[in-house]
Amino acid sequence: MTNDTLTDGLTNDRYVKAVRLVDDFEDEVYDRIKDTLDDIMTSEQEGLFDNNLDYDKGHNPTPGPTYGTLRFEGTMMQTNSDGNNLKLNIGLEWVEPETQGRDEWPEPLLCYVYYKIKYAPTEPFQAVSAATRESNEWDAISVGDEQWDSGQRVAPGIFYVPIVDGDDIEEGLSVLGDHCTTFVQQMVE
Repeated sequence: MTNDTLTDGLTNDRYVKAVRLVDDFEDEVYDRIKDTLDDIMTSEQEGLFDNNLDYDKGHNPTPGPTYGTLRFEGTMMQTNSDGNNLKLNIGLEWVEPETQGRDEWPEPLLCYVYYKIKYAPTEPFQAVSAATRESNEWDAISVGDEQWDSGQRVAPGIFYVPIVDGDDIEEGLSVLGDHCTTFVQQMVE
């Protein structure tokens, strides 16, 4: 770090303004993700979620497989064959486009909203993936590989919608919420 960098951060309170911008951005994203998770949980999904569900709010600002992730996660009432509780994870993350098989992407990083069910069985996920790809109703949704912060993947994959602006976040979360509500029962069987 040079003195120029320090001076730039101090000039016109740039550092403080940048921190406030990040805080405001994260608050807005978290509000929208939580609203989507609430909508899914209060839909007619009998026996999937506890009415007193606590959310696990997550944040990964450190570059790794993802360049940044903002997410909420809710533990479901189902367990897999290994005894792990399934977890519905909804978030926004940034990756290199090639990570999700997008060689042609106009931005240096691919940003998307997504959902995944951690610890879910692979076969139902693959069936829902095929149904998603074959239906015009879900054209906005892509199927991709889970990106993870820890040493192993725990979801069979993700459903995601690429975004470039604030409206895309709202629309993407809405279509993902509808998709999840439609298919979640099938994916946890």
